[in-house]
Amino acid sequence: MTNKSYTFVVLAAGHGKRMNSSLPKVLHKIGNFSMLEHVIDNARQMNPEKIVIVVDLPLTQRLKCFEGIKLITQESTLGTGDAVKIAMRNLKELSDIVVVQYGDTPLIKSSTITKMISCLGESNALVCLGFKTNNKGYGRLIIENDSLREIIEAQNGRNNDEEFLANAGIMVAREKNLRELVEKIECNNQAYEYYLTDIVAIAVKSNLNVGYVIADEEEATGINNRNDLATAEFYFQEEKRKFFTNSGVTLVAPETVFFSLDTQIGMDSIIYPYVFFGPGVKIGSGARVGPFAKCENTTIGNGVTLGNFVETKASDIGINTKIKHLSYIGNTQVGQGSNIGAGTVICNYDGKKKHKTNIGSNCFVGANSSLIAPLNVHDYSLIAAGSVVVKDVPKGSLAIARERQITKKIK
Repeated sequence: MTNKSYTFVVLAAGHGKRMNSSLPKVLHKIGNFSMLEHVIDNARQMNPEKIVIVVDLPLTQRLKCFEGIKLITQESTLGTGDAVKIAMRNLKELSDIVVVQYGDTPLIKSSTITKMISCLGESNALVCLGFKTNNKGYGRLIIENDSLREIIEAQNGRNNDEEFLANAGIMVAREKNLRELVEKIECNNQAYEYYLTDIVAIAVKSNLNVGYVIADEEEATGINNRNDLATAEFYFQEEKRKFFTNSGVTLVAPETVFFSLDTQIGMDSIIYPYVFFGPGVKIGSGARVGPFAKCENTTIGNGVTLGNFVETKASDIGINTKIKHLSYIGNTQVGQGSNIGAGTVICNYDGKKKHKTNIGSNCFVGANSSLIAPLNVHDYSLIAAGSVVVKDVPKGSLAIARERQITKKIK
């Protein structure tokens, strides 16, 4: 099977009333990216032929920004079985293998789905994902002779064990089998919905084999409310911390550092306590990020030092540059080997528009300086401490922009 043989069908039509929010559930964020973006990122790692998202009407307009994603609208939210039926009816040509995933289970790894595809093999029509838990809010996988026979919904009981194998909601199936089986799902419950979980019993009655794979509970966490969201955020951050420390990054106090889904940090960098990485941060090797720093949409070169209480936003910082204390660097390009003194502020916003500042290589910006954008400070320039700079500084120049000191005798 080639990497091009997969289609992902992501179910994201439910609003999620228990979130108590005007924002659709799948757009709530973990690691500064929506749950849906986590699912899409995971799917793209497998280089699928198609990614399809089943959405309701309000969500359709919000998701038009996703490139290369096909949106299918479920006009009446009649359950997960109905959502897959609609997807299959709208997709005349599909890959050999279809992965069905929920938009509110954002931590599922591509390696787990790869394992499910391997389990599919030649003998199984579909494979489901389970995890061991004692949380009675999940449906249960019924296993007999090492084969999945049925999925029991949580409200239907039979979850009396201390620990049981719960349904994570992810399915991998052969396209032909999935297309035939979903059409047999009936609306047979009080909620007047079509449950995708019924597909397992239908497959068994059709003499088809159904396999299963077991994941960790942390990975399979489903999100129904804000408590679940906080739990998933905790799991996500713990996984990111382990990833970076295993990749050669030193986290002095790991539990105090927070990452985004797309954070990149090079080997031998040191991250000190209470650092927050927003979206779009890429840090080179051997960098130092001091306590209480905040970075967002910023590229930081090799050997850069960011000190305590430094905030960077929408900036690129060259190698071996130092920004060590109490500074704000926004919409700024900084060259190599420059030093930005304590208390330096890039004044990039005029009330209507943000402007760009360019600071060259081997520059020195004195402490407590304010640089009023748009501004160019060329290579090998110096800015005296306490200056308010409003004009470009030529290469190799010293800029002093402050009132002359007057000292008068009092007595």
